[in-house]
Amino acid sequence: MSVSSLEFLVDECLHPSLVEVANEMGFAAHHVDWLGLKGTEDWQLLKRAEVRSLTLVTNNAIDFRKLYAQAGIHPGLILILPMVRPPWQRLLFRAALRAVSGRSDLINRVIEVDQDGDTIILREFELPSL
Repeated sequence: MSVSSLEFLVDECLHPSLVEVANEMGFAAHHVDWLGLKGTEDWQLLKRAEVRSLTLVTNNAIDFRKLYAQAGIHPGLILILPMVRPPWQRLLFRAALRAVSGRSDLINRVIEVDQDGDTIILREFELPSL
């Protein structure tokens, strides 16, 4: 499997096993905890993601929607909306990764992954919108 140019930073609110999911699907990923960034302020994580061109993956939709709306240009955001256990997090993240497979970047794009029962719902939009 070829490695994608997309690279992810998984927030501490999500299970570290999401890194393995990304790797299995040909993506590079890092977990906040493994980088010594646990407890880092949200705006600092955004800056870290911007500097390294990492798409942030988080469950903290309220705070990061606001930050990314003010960011100007950013490398992308994946929001796993429901608060679910790690097996469901992995399933939802896989769905998001399938949706972005083959893309070279997610500049100013947000992918929201939600669920309704056993149905996975994906939404993509631009943020900030032009």
